[in-house]
Amino acid sequence: MNSSIYEESAQKAWDAIITKVKELEASGMKRAEISRLLGHTGRSAVTNWLNESTTSRNASFPDMLRYLDALGLDIQNYLPGPATIRRPFPNSPLEPADSGDSVEINVYALAGAGPGFELEESEAIATIRVPPDYAMRCDCAVMVKGDSMAWTIKNGGVVGVMRKNFDFISGEVYAVRLPYEGLSIKRVIVDASAGEYIIRSDNPDKEKYPDRRLPITEYEDIIMGRVVWVWQMV
Repeated sequence: MNSSIYEESAQKAWDAIITKVKELEASGMKRAEISRLLGHTGRSAVTNWLNESTTSRNASFPDMLRYLDALGLDIQNYLPGPATIRRPFPNSPLEPADSGDSVEINVYALAGAGPGFELEESEAIATIRVPPDYAMRCDCAVMVKGDSMAWTIKNGGVVGVMRKNFDFISGEVYAVRLPYEGLSIKRVIVDASAGEYIIRSDNPDKEKYPDRRLPITEYEDIIMGRVVWVWQMV
């Protein structure tokens, strides 16, 4: 993604968020109420925004998408380029995500959420549009935060996860619950001789994202679902 395009889109989204927050305050809504609407406690977050102590550079793009959705603003108007969708396999072709027959689906979670996070208890944080055949392949959609899976999945990308009746195939991408890390999207490989899962990030920076090994017998329930498609900006 071109960084200047990202910065322009982030600023556009931030300006829309601040404008909407000011409108809500002018209508009589308290800052604490606005903060809660946006997923924050207290009133400090909104106060910092309005005092310009926090700017678009301080907020991640996935967080801004969540704010836009909570404020009733269409996130499609603030994305930095056309959305594409593809299956998570090498050389899979890109397809336009939003075409004439595309349908709207909810995004329910951020990968990287805390250890206590449960998909079943989450609320939608955003909506995206995908072709109908992709929508039917998944049970839920998860937004990816961070660059551990770049460039297979970019920061702010969304993955469709099949959580029921999927076959495990070593080397493919899965939603996993890692000890002390919580919900993550990773490539999972089985080392049968060692009886271990190899949890791997696609980012080539292995100093920052080293492989992690977990005994299969101790962590047999670690895999929560199989990633069946990837939605992201060009």
